[in-house]
Amino acid sequence: MTLERDNLKAGIFVLAGIIIALIFVFMLSNIDSWFVKTQRIKVAYALGDGLKGLKIGATVTLGDTPIGQVVNIADKKKPGTRQVIGKVVTAEIPTSIPIFQNAVFELAAPPLGSGTKLNIRNVGAGQPYAPKTHIDGSIASS
Repeated sequence: MTLERDNLKAGIFVLAGIIIALIFVFMLSNIDSWFVKTQRIKVAYALGDGLKGLKIGATVTLGDTPIGQVVNIADKKKPGTRQVIGKVVTAEIPTSIPIFQNAVFELAAPPLGSGTKLNIRNVGAGQPYAPKTHIDGSIASS
């Protein structure tokens, strides 16, 4: 009887530990972001601009408020050739933020260190962003 009772206590203890660990994981993770619909925006930069340390996973901001992240950085090639003429940055942001064809995206590099982010300075107006196109990006003035 005592052996079965000890096994039952040990089982309850282990199960309670697993439940508590799961609760902490859910509390620390951003569960709301799992259910937000997103859109991908492509921003093009010339090779001469440089990306100033922008990396995949970098923050995308709107008015210094984080709203998304950079999910891809690819080469932009001259049509019909293999010549690289720039870079195309793909950003993922919520669909609740409308982006238009004349939106202003700029790279904001910190004065020291790394942590370059893609900032949306203006969401634009007029024609909505067409997913198969790209928006020309700029570099933030210091």
